[in-house]
Amino acid sequence: MRNEDLNPIIGAAGEFDEHILEIIAIEDAPALWAVRFEHLDILIVNLPEEDLIGFSAVIDVPETADLLSLYTAMLAANGLWRSSGGLRFALRPDSGGVELSMILAAVDLTPRLIADCCVALAGHTASWALLLAGNLPAPDGATMPPEFDPSLMRL
Repeated sequence: MRNEDLNPIIGAAGEFDEHILEIIAIEDAPALWAVRFEHLDILIVNLPEEDLIGFSAVIDVPETADLLSLYTAMLAANGLWRSSGGLRFALRPDSGGVELSMILAAVDLTPRLIADCCVALAGHTASWALLLAGNLPAPDGATMPPEFDPSLMRL
């Protein structure tokens, strides 16, 4: 989908959820938008050659994080991509942060669908941020935050 066709669809997404504070088209990157929440930005990137739209958010990893447990949890979560609507985890090589992302086909995109994806991704990101900060204890043997509900990503 062309950026100029996508811009009004993404721009209207804020009307569908009160938690979306602002939607910013990134001027020096015409295929990139930031959907601003109170404590988080969700980035949306247009991949017109593939007719896909990518959504991503980054969590800073605290220095005190148990990296082995984190990597194990991320690998386990990646294995649930079918039931989570495509939610994926990766490490950012530039910062060492954890990136949560998902990709949608650009066909039949609506402002409501974009808002729902951003809100769901923001919720998952918040849960993982609490887990990484040690404020959300995972039960013994758990590989996902206790509040992780894969159906939330299924739209």
